[in-house]
Amino acid sequence: MSETSADRKRIVLSLLEMSQPLDAILDALSGLAWDSDEENVYLQAPHVIGVLAYFVSGRLRAEDVERWANAVEGRDDIGLEDEHRAILKQALFDLGNPSLQGPLMDEVAARWIKQLHSVGRREGPSRGSSMNHVDNVIQARLSAQQAFLGEVPPALRAAVLSVSSEEIELRCYVDGPIHPDDAESVSLVETHVMADFEPDQSVSARCIRLDAPEPVADDGVWVYSRRESTG
Repeated sequence: MSETSADRKRIVLSLLEMSQPLDAILDALSGLAWDSDEENVYLQAPHVIGVLAYFVSGRLRAEDVERWANAVEGRDDIGLEDEHRAILKQALFDLGNPSLQGPLMDEVAARWIKQLHSVGRREGPSRGSSMNHVDNVIQARLSAQQAFLGEVPPALRAAVLSVSSEEIELRCYVDGPIHPDDAESVSLVETHVMADFEPDQSVSARCIRLDAPEPVADDGVWVYSRRESTG
């Protein structure tokens, strides 16, 4: 199969981000040579956190995580961030070899998430106290919008942020009774946003029942708004 560098990067990145069902990603990867002269994308801590969050939520099975880790580890076109190479390499080895390292269970996933969480917060440009309020708001909004990809519950009417130098609060307004699956999705969004900020930045997300057509009167920073009938 002939592919452009952009095609390869897109497909490989979908593996790291789990932006499609795993079987579909692995099928697309089967058409690409595993060896490459260059590392097109780099595995970072938030990628592993995201996969483990899917496992904890029940959206991935332990064997799916094993397949994912082995797929990542076996590709020459996926690099590891130099600064955190050791912990990322160990995470891939442990997750990809349950027969040697022990089966993946919720407590194991939680331990890895905790370890990788502090690493993930330090990756990328510095986001310390020098960040001004406007930058902080922009970063929080982008982080939340990215976290909501694939996690927007059908009943979600709006998601609104409050951002300060010490705290980020995400309020999710839900139409009708709050279903456990909706609360779970919001919890996963909270986890992904936490991974984008420093340890001293408090991040919280909660569901609030507000049935349509009652207006959402929230003057915070809007992240998502459902289209609703005005008739």
